[in-house]
This record gives sequence, C-alpha cells and structure tokens, in this order.
Amino acid sequence: MNKERLRGVNLGGWFSQVDCIEEKDPAHFPGILQHI
Repeated sequence: MNKERLRGVNLGGWFSQVDCIEEKDPAHFPGILQHI
C-alpha cells in the first residue's frame, strides 16, 4: 500500500468532517484551520 496515497485518503476523510463542522459551527472553523 502506498503510504502517501493512504495519507491522502485520510486527509480527504478529515476534510469532509471539517465541512460538516463548518456548516454546524462556522465560528469554530478558523480555530480548526490553525491546527493544520
């Protein structure tokens, strides 16, 4: 298994979670961006 590809998949899942959070709580979103 390609490690870079696996990390990309994990990142894709993480970003989709962030999209859900952004919709529910936009004020919290800038704090999440700082964690990247």
